[in-house]
Amino acid sequence: MALKRKIQIRRGAAASRPTLAAGEFGLDTDAGSEAVYIGTVSSGNMAVSSSSSVTTNFRCKAVSLLAATSTPVSYSSSISGTVNLVVLRCYDSSGADVEVTISSVTSSGFTAISPVAATLVYMAVKEI
Repeated sequence: MALKRKIQIRRGAAASRPTLAAGEFGLDTDAGSEAVYIGTVSSGNMAVSSSSSVTTNFRCKAVSLLAATSTPVSYSSSISGTVNLVVLRCYDSSGADVEVTISSVTSSGFTAISPVAATLVYMAVKEI
């Protein structure tokens, strides 16, 4: 039986973002921002993505999910190789966290099912 693991990521408004520990992820939850940061040893917080950025090995994006419907989500372009999907946050219109079911993760996208209409913020990372 597979064990469920919960990874917690620091999140909050950009104005109150603390200095992250080396390797620690942070997520700005300001409306329309959803920028992701990672703590570094020498320079504090380093922005690694925002909802509009695209790089070869990394995707970070916010997508809208319909209630109780399988929603196929495609990356803006395929990622070559094995993809690891990390859900950073999923929340409803009031900002409350909700759980989603993720299936069929491929190099070009995945399928998500949410019990309510929600926004899903995710990272798709190429395995190196």
